[in-house]
Amino acid sequence: MSYRCSWPGCGYKGLTKQQLENHVRNHTGEKPFVCSWPGCDSRFTTADGLRYHKKSHSNVRPFKCDWPGCDGAFKRNRALTVHKALHTGDKVPQLILVIGFTGDWSGCQFRASRYHDLAVHKILHTGEKKYRCSWPGCESRFLRNDKLQLHLMIHRGDKPHKCPFVGCEKRFVEKGNMRKHFNSVHSKA
Repeated sequence: MSYRCSWPGCGYKGLTKQQLENHVRNHTGEKPFVCSWPGCDSRFTTADGLRYHKKSHSNVRPFKCDWPGCDGAFKRNRALTVHKALHTGDKVPQLILVIGFTGDWSGCQFRASRYHDLAVHKILHTGEKKYRCSWPGCESRFLRNDKLQLHLMIHRGDKPHKCPFVGCEKRFVEKGNMRKHFNSVHSKA
C-alpha cells in the first residue's frame, strides 16, 4: 500500500502514512520540530531532520579517518567518505536514491528519498541564495548556511586554525586553507 499526496501537481507516494504526513509539511510550511539549542531557532518538518541538525551543535566526531598521519574526524559517515577520496584520489561516490522525489530540470538525473535532499539539490539549479549576511553594510548572500557562518567569521576576525609549522603564526578561517598553506609553504622546508 502507498500513500499519495493530494497536493496539486505533486506526484509523491509514501510507503507509510507518517511519510506522507512528513511530506505534506513541505507544502504547508509547517515545521513542528524545533531545535532546543540556546540561540538556535532552526525548525524542521520531520524529527529526522531535527536529529540530523542537532549534530551540528555537537563536537562529537565518531567517524575517524584511518589514513596514516591524518587526524580527520567527522560527524557524519558521508563526510568521512568524501574526505577519504581526497587522500586516495578516487572519485567521490554519488548518493543517488531511486525512489521518491525527482527534480524537474531537463537532463538532471538526481533522485532523493527525502524531500529535504531534493530541496538542497534544487539550489544548484535555481541559484537561490536565501542565507543573507547580517553584518551592517554587507549584502552578501549564500546558498548554504555553513558558508554564511564561514563568511561571518571573516567579519569577526575569527581564525581558529593556526599553522602547525613551528614559528609560523598564520591563522585561517578554514582548516582546508591552513592545510593548503602548510603544504605549499612549509612542506618543502
